[in-house]
Amino acid sequence: MGLLCPLEGTYGAPPVPPTGSPGAVEAALGALAALFPAGLFGDLLPPLVLRHQLYSIVSDRTAVDRHLDRLRADGRIRLLHVGLGTDTLGVVSMDSYREKVGPPPGQWDSPTPHKGQWDPPTPPIRDNGTPQPPHKG
Repeated sequence: MGLLCPLEGTYGAPPVPPTGSPGAVEAALGALAALFPAGLFGDLLPPLVLRHQLYSIVSDRTAVDRHLDRLRADGRIRLLHVGLGTDTLGVVSMDSYREKVGPPPGQWDSPTPHKGQWDPPTPPIRDNGTPQPPHKG
C-alpha cells in the first residue's frame, strides 16, 4: 500500500487493516487526501490532511502519532503547523509537497535532494499529541 492512496477495502480491494496498525493510518491518510478540494485552490496546493482528522478515523491516537513520526523520519511526509491552534498539525506527502511547493529558496539549482533534506527538524510527538521538548544531553 502506498502513502496517500485511495482507501482500500471497497470494490473488491483488500480489506482495511485493523485500527491502530500502520496500514490503517496510511489508509486513512489516503482516504482523507482524496477528499482534499484541490480545485478550490487552482491545483496549487498539495493535499493536506489534518492530524485530528486522522484521529477521527483511527481511534488509537498513539498509533497515529507513532506512525506519523516514523513517516516523517523516513522523509515520506511533512508535518506543518497550520496556524489553526497550537497543536493543529497538517500532514502532506513529501512527493506532493515537492511537486507543488518545490525546494526552499536557494536550493533550486542544487542536485536532487537526499531523503529529508527539506524537512526541518520536528520533535517527536508525545502520546498525548503534544510535541516533545528537544533532548538535552
